Amino acid sequence: MTEPAVAAVAFFTGKDGAYEPGLNARSLQDGGLQSGNALGGLLAHTLLESGLAENLLLARFTVDFLGPASTAPLRADWRRLRDGRRTAVREGTLKVAEREVARATALLVRPGDGPPAASFVPPSPPPEGASPVMPSPQTGLEARLVGRGAVGGAEPTGRLWVRQLAPIVAGAAPHPLVAAVLAAGLAGARLAGVGPEVSSNVDVAIHFVRPARGAWILAEAEALWPGDGGGVVTGQLSDRQGLFAQLCQTLAGGRAGPTGARP
Repeated sequence: MTEPAVAAVAFFTGKDGAYEPGLNARSLQDGGLQSGNALGGLLAHTLLESGLAENLLLARFTVDFLGPASTAPLRADWRRLRDGRRTAVREGTLKVAEREVARATALLVRPGDGPPAASFVPPSPPPEGASPVMPSPQTGLEARLVGRGAVGGAEPTGRLWVRQLAPIVAGAAPHPLVAAVLAAGLAGARLAGVGPEVSSNVDVAIHFVRPARGAWILAEAEALWPGDGGGVVTGQLSDRQGLFAQLCQTLAGGRAGPTGARP
């Protein structure tokens, strides 16, 4: 199926070695901060741009949000932590001025000569059968809700189709990895049925069984939330062809302020 072209307004604009955030990169809860979701997408993009992942398969991508990120320009840096016979590890950081606001780790594996990957069942319903829930001009994303989860309820799992409309960086072609990271950022506490007292963008970890394909990503999330200040969201990511990754997020409760970048 042919997907429409992405919108012209990018999350970030590259300038003088830095990334200036646009409106799509701002938190919907606090316009003076950048969205943790956008920071994760930018880290995925800069990993691909660094060339440090070439000829390797991404097995795990994790992002830790280390503090609120103002709307000042960001600088990204990736470095090699390990190059082994079968695996490699890369570490990336995002800084505002000299303050580190997010850190990512990419675990990569070398392609093997084994049999073809197992096939997975395409998810149902497709995005065309779900309900639009998010105005794209405010987020750079299109979201279509299949159903919200409820902690301890009969249906604990929330399901949401997500499509990236705006390029993560002006002039950059869309990439399924970036789309997957952006979708994972939305598959947090709210989708899983946890209320607004929780900051869901403390971290995100995605374990890949194969590369993502296409523009639409189905995020599914379920929360374990005892209500005493900490919890976890687990779930999975699928494209039109089926499951490609598992995800996990840490939840932190309290209304005093964000523990990481706000979603």
